[in-house]
Amino acid sequence: MVTDKEKVLVLDKALQKLTKEIGQRFAAILPDNITPNQFFILLHIASIENCKAADIAECMGVSPAAASNMIERLYKNNWIDRVRSEGDRRVVWLRISEKGEKLLKEIQEKKIEMFLTGLKNVSDKEMDFLIAVLNKILGKKE
Repeated sequence: MVTDKEKVLVLDKALQKLTKEIGQRFAAILPDNITPNQFFILLHIASIENCKAADIAECMGVSPAAASNMIERLYKNNWIDRVRSEGDRRVVWLRISEKGEKLLKEIQEKKIEMFLTGLKNVSDKEMDFLIAVLNKILGKKE
């Protein structure tokens, strides 16, 4: 009989393989001029109306100096804009630029295609079940 611990170890190994495979496939679909981390930072900036460098440092788990370096590369590529707060001139908001929005859209479309290709042998019923299980693990009631 297989114990719960043994099942968890098998699941852990499968998730590690899946994570590695998805990471490799994702890196392969990215344009040469953007890293996976830069993509995720752009995505974060696009999802928050008022995003600051400190928010990037927190979400990426890096120092403020490291976040500033990452942000500077995004700014130099014209993927983000810096906008001074009207209420407090010391505050600089990060906003996704038009060029950044276009890049995100292109990558998101490729990412969807990547997942559709990877899930081509998964039925609708299996997909619904997988989503439900993942949401349950994450503590969501969706």
